[in-house]
Amino acid sequence: NKNHLAVGDATTNYLRSDVAVSNILGFNKNSLFIVMVRNPVDVAYALHSQAIYEGLENTLDFEKAWRLQDARCTGRSLPLLCRAPKPLPYGQLCLLGKQLDRLYRAVTRYRVLVIVFDDLVVDPKNAYEQVLRFLGIALDERTDFPQINPNKIVRSPPIQRLVLTIDEVKRAIGF
Repeated sequence: NKNHLAVGDATTNYLRSDVAVSNILGFNKNSLFIVMVRNPVDVAYALHSQAIYEGLENTLDFEKAWRLQDARCTGRSLPLLCRAPKPLPYGQLCLLGKQLDRLYRAVTRYRVLVIVFDDLVVDPKNAYEQVLRFLGIALDERTDFPQINPNKIVRSPPIQRLVLTIDEVKRAIGF
């Protein structure tokens, strides 16, 4: 669309992917990359919380789930309804240095902007303006930066899984 100053896509999975960067560059060889990094311990807790929310994790205690990683990666101690291709490897998903290294091997540093999540929380306007400058977009007067996707708490994992399963069935049958 010609009305947009920049167009992008966002996911927590691109940096972890072995193929995402090359696929992006195949689509647009001049792509720029904005990476949000977060304390790996916080990332691990967030991944665990999200896995519970999605019904992929049945071990509510984070420490216990962490200790199950090795067994799960060999197919043991998996949650009954876990459909994840790599079953809940929290530690592997938090290797930010390895992930950034893979990105920097594919593109030059001037095409990558790294923002620290804690800096965004403390001063969202500054982080927003860093992104605009990186993209070559004029600064604006925006001052409101509401939280969009807060952490979700599951009160009953079995009921949450049932709701998610019903939603999947409805989508499958076009309901």
